[in-house]
Amino acid sequence: MDETKYEMRILPGITEEEIAEIVDKYGLEFKEKEHGPVFEGELEKIKKAVHHPVSMMIPAGLTETELKEAIIQYDLKLEKTDYGPILHGEIVNLENARKYLVNALNKRIKEFAGEDKSED
Repeated sequence: MDETKYEMRILPGITEEEIAEIVDKYGLEFKEKEHGPVFEGELEKIKKAVHHPVSMMIPAGLTETELKEAIIQYDLKLEKTDYGPILHGEIVNLENARKYLVNALNKRIKEFAGEDKSED
């Protein structure tokens, strides 16, 4: 039997309760690695865990349009909490949305940096 362990990066903002739930439900291990926290386990368990619903804090600086596009494109829900708005959905969809939103923020930062250079 294949004893290979696979890793799945843990999204920033997932709560300790959500981590414990995923560890228990899918039989994964929580590990702190140099590149950040991960779930570790058999490939089939990881494949099932990526569809587990969790919440993610929304990065600051997003426009309403960017947030709306991410919610629609990645089948997410927006929830209001005492700590601010969060996105809720499957881990795989939240990870893809996170990448999309970070790219949108980085693009806007580069555009602003380009405008600043042209004004000097």
